[in-house]
Amino acid sequence: MRARHVAFFFLGAAACAEVPGSPIEEVGTVEFALTVDQAATAGCSTKSVEGLSKQVVAQADCLAPGSFKEVPKRPNMTYGSAVLAYMEAPARDALLKVVDANKNTGITINSMLRSVAQQYLLYRWYVNGQCSIGLAAKPGTSNHETGLAIDVQNYDVWKPLLSGNGFSWFGAGDPVHFDFNGAGAVSQATVGVKAFQQLWNLNHADDLIAEDGAYGPQTEARLKQSPAEGFAIGPKPLCGMTGAGGAGGTGGMGGAGGDSSLNLPASLGASFSDATDRFVDGPSKDVFDLQEGRSYDLVVSVTNTGDSPIDSLDVEVTLPASLLSNGSKKATVTVAALAPGKLKTASLKVDAVAYSVLDVAPQEIALVTPTASATLKVDVYSERRWEFDGERLEGWTSPQLLAVTSTSEMGATATDGELVLSGSAPDLVAASPPLDISTTGLGALTLLARRSGDSEGTAILYLDETAIELALPADGDLHEVTIPEAQLPAKVTLVRFVPFAGGTAKSTNAAIAHLRIGDPPGVPGAGTGAGCGCMLGPNPTDRAALALLPLGAALALWRRRRVTA
Repeated sequence: MRARHVAFFFLGAAACAEVPGSPIEEVGTVEFALTVDQAATAGCSTKSVEGLSKQVVAQADCLAPGSFKEVPKRPNMTYGSAVLAYMEAPARDALLKVVDANKNTGITINSMLRSVAQQYLLYRWYVNGQCSIGLAAKPGTSNHETGLAIDVQNYDVWKPLLSGNGFSWFGAGDPVHFDFNGAGAVSQATVGVKAFQQLWNLNHADDLIAEDGAYGPQTEARLKQSPAEGFAIGPKPLCGMTGAGGAGGTGGMGGAGGDSSLNLPASLGASFSDATDRFVDGPSKDVFDLQEGRSYDLVVSVTNTGDSPIDSLDVEVTLPASLLSNGSKKATVTVAALAPGKLKTASLKVDAVAYSVLDVAPQEIALVTPTASATLKVDVYSERRWEFDGERLEGWTSPQLLAVTSTSEMGATATDGELVLSGSAPDLVAASPPLDISTTGLGALTLLARRSGDSEGTAILYLDETAIELALPADGDLHEVTIPEAQLPAKVTLVRFVPFAGGTAKSTNAAIAHLRIGDPPGVPGAGTGAGCGCMLGPNPTDRAALALLPLGAALALWRRRRVTA
């Protein structure tokens, strides 16, 4: 499931938009799947396309080194919440020189570099009269796309300081805006557009567009279709970068030249076109998360980093125990001939056949050619089965706590194999990641959990809005509870375990050792524990359930962190 990011703002804040003198105050986020076109109607912050924007920045700096460099923070420098903190290297250095020379004066920057995706949002809002955008340039023409411009909220203070150090003030028409035109300034107006065009082509070999840096109808049409969180294959293979690959990018060690069947340098990488790093906790960070029982497209890429053509090339792929391709752990992918500097891809259908989260380390896909090799890390999880022996939370969160900081709040450890909650009774809750489960014909739900403490609260399992009271003694021991299929709702999109519903603020703790809904693939007989240790609980409109209604809002304020290459 891809992530989509929607921002929430305080009601009455004049600017959910990026307007002169009005900083954006973001108070929370929630994530769903979304394209750039959909992001234009999902909120008023360009942060919604941050993932794609950072890919464009990385690729642009590869095309024109020094074009977009990250601007390090300073104690007296504050950014608006949607700022993409990159500038052209000479402009960045000039800004930092001025800021460092005036350490006792604070500067608030509300806009810096903008990707073509961000500029598309702003221009669309401007044309449609949305989000209080008073003025915005067409994508491909904004000064903010060059890496030379900044918008300063307290511009009246900084105008004389910046103007004497290579920056020019735009004027009364846009008083917060400054452009760097000092030594070394080079307009990079087209490099960001070209970077996007290359990323699109890398991910859409069957729908190529011109890589000319010109923003036209073809580029705009593809930009609107692009994932706001970033492409599955990021800029690494185009840039000839090396190293282990993570979600949203490719892995691989740079191919060595020499006397071989290729006799040419080539770099190798791999990614999944339809999977992401869905869960970023513990050992699962920077790892593709695949769902048990589903098939995926593994995209193998080869870049010709030399000056001569390369003939068609065979890539040997070795899969771990959790994956199979056509029933085999080994496969060969053939990539067509490559011209110098070009990249080509080929796909391999891969089946996620075995739950692998209990392994201490992620599993690896190995790719080999005569002159290059690469690895790609994967986890295979289940939407209907959760175990915690491998230090992975698998997307589970504690909405009341908002952040997973240690096992004293919520965590899973290899030593006790549990998802642990501790604190005062009203704060204890564990929430699953978003689900899409039809329970018909699956069988019973089985929960192995424990709780302890002196609170009088009731243990409840919420399956969406269906509240099921659990016969779970507060004695600190693990107890298995089985809920028959007849008591399960027809569809489940969220599971919440509340060990002390309606309890008072006393010291308590609880843990889940495992939870299964029916018999997941490859786990025959799971969830068929003897007897039913549950009873159908109160309707969510009763006092205890009403006390838990803020959980939904708290969950909306929790944001899953994503990694894209």
